[in-house]
Order: sequence, then C-alpha cells, then structure tokens
Amino acid sequence: MNNTERKVLTLDEMRIGAPSIFADAKHESRSDKYERFPTIDVVDLLGREKWLPVEAHEQKVNDSRKGFQQHIIKFWNEKTIATANGGMLKDTFELILSNSNDGTSAFCMTAGIYRLVCSNGLVVGSERYSISVKHIGNTARDVLSASLKVANESASVMKQVDRFKAIGMNEDERKIFAESALKLRYNDDGDPDGENDAAAEQAAGLPVKTRFDFNDLLTPRRNADTDKNLWTTYNVVQENLLKGSRRRLYTNKGFKKMRAVKGIAQDMKLNKSLWLLTSKMAELKKQ
Repeated sequence: MNNTERKVLTLDEMRIGAPSIFADAKHESRSDKYERFPTIDVVDLLGREKWLPVEAHEQKVNDSRKGFQQHIIKFWNEKTIATANGGMLKDTFELILSNSNDGTSAFCMTAGIYRLVCSNGLVVGSERYSISVKHIGNTARDVLSASLKVANESASVMKQVDRFKAIGMNEDERKIFAESALKLRYNDDGDPDGENDAAAEQAAGLPVKTRFDFNDLLTPRRNADTDKNLWTTYNVVQENLLKGSRRRLYTNKGFKKMRAVKGIAQDMKLNKSLWLLTSKMAELKKQ
C-alpha cells in the first residue's frame, strides 16, 4: 500500500494493534460512578454512519493499566477512502478518537488532517473541532452524537487549510514560527520533555540553556514540502518536532538528537498547540 492509499482496519487488526479498544470492564481503580465506554461499540456506531477505522494504536504501559490504557483510532469517511485511493486527494479530513478505561483520560473526538504525501497526521486545536465526554452519566449514543458534531465541521476545517496555503511566509517569519513552535515542546530551561536533568547541571555549575539551529526545524524531509507558505511551514516544523531525529545543541554537552514524541497525550497536546500557533500566525498576517 502506498502513501495515497488507506485501508479499512478489520476487527482482528485492531485487536492486534490496540487490544485496549476491546476492554469489557473498567480498571479496578475506578469508582462505581465511573461509566465504561466500550470503544468498540463506538466504532460500530460510527461504522453505521459510514465513518470507518483506518489506524489504531495504544499507549505502551507496563503495569496494571495494560488492557485499559489510552488508545487512539482514526476514522475516514467511506467516500473519502475511495477518493483517496483513486489518487485524487492530498490533504484529508479525519476523525481522531481517544479513550481509555483506566481514568487517565475522558473520551475525546477531535478533527484531524492526514497528509497523503508523507503519511503524516495533524490535529486541529480549536475547541470548535474537539469534543470531550466524561465517563460519568453518558452512553455510547452520547459519544456518537458528539462525534458526528465534529464530523460535520469537515468543510470548515478544510477551508482553514486552504487559508493557510494562501499565506506566504518570508524567511524571518518562518524562523519566528519555528522558534515559537519549539517553545511549545521545550521547557523554559531548554529541557525537552524533561529529558535533561537541569537541576543536577545547575548544582554542578554547568550552563543549562540550549542553543538551537532553527534551520534544522525548517528543513523539509521531501521535495513536496519546499513551498514557502504557512501550511507547508507548519507541516515541516510539526513533522520534525514530533518525529525527532533533528539535532539540538547543549552548550555543555555538544550535539544530541531530539527524541520523537511517543506518548499519546503529549502528541495530542503538542499537535493541538501547533494548530493554534498556525492560526495565530494567520491572524497576524491578516489573511
């Protein structure tokens, strides 16, 4: 299957990729008030509305939460799958379902965009395109209703994408965007995701501040991402920040590679923040 194709997942494939989707009970730590949302029931209800699963994975855990942990399923509309597999789409709207039955997260349905050119997914950060449902006093039908509200925003989301594509960016603006994006992942002391023990370095009298080559974040991974517009800049920076492997430079440790973001919660949070940053840049450009 190439990058312009998406395949509907079977139940067996989802069970292999994310068995927590099929949890038939809540975690033992949850109270009687906690309502379990069988994710697979929501998958079934969405399927009846022609929204089909095309990707699924779960958070890696090594404790009692295994089997109940946070998981994600991405859905495409039946018509979209046929169009994309015909090579007629580049950027595609998708629904992103996030849920757990261990109390670490509510049920959430968020709008997303999938770029077929690089098999990369983005998350729309606006509250208008995301709905959260608590595990108290709600049913799978309530979740379905919330999900379809997000699905009905697909035209609005793709209109935003077209808006971003129409906004040109000069080199200074691209650098400002990259600097701002980097701060969304890194702590104030230059420590990415707590990877570096800043306190220990300070105690040893060593400098902690990190210097970055922002050109690294702005370097595209493929020829298709060389356009100097806001949409492409956002995509390039997003992919480099989330997938890692780009250099970062400690003043006292030399070069070290940036790690990929692997946690579901961290991925979603950073992705949403990058969308909001892109929207803010569009506002500043008044386009």
